[in-house]
Amino acid sequence: MLSMKECEALCDRLGIMVNGRFRCFGSIEQLKSKYGKGYTLTIKTKREAREDLQNMGRIKAFVISNLPGTQLKTE
Repeated sequence: MLSMKECEALCDRLGIMVNGRFRCFGSIEQLKSKYGKGYTLTIKTKREAREDLQNMGRIKAFVISNLPGTQLKTE
């Protein structure tokens, strides 16, 4: 696994593989433009819905306090 800085120094095109399958391929500029705008954090729980609702406020507060500028979306 290489860091993005190493890739920029060594490569003119880059492919990213996830679980044995290529997910994207292109120049570093193309990939940064398309995917370099931030991160997506998905939280899934196995608890019952009532317990999830009780904990949701604490989870949101933790994410907002530890990741400044966070935009929360719910499904």
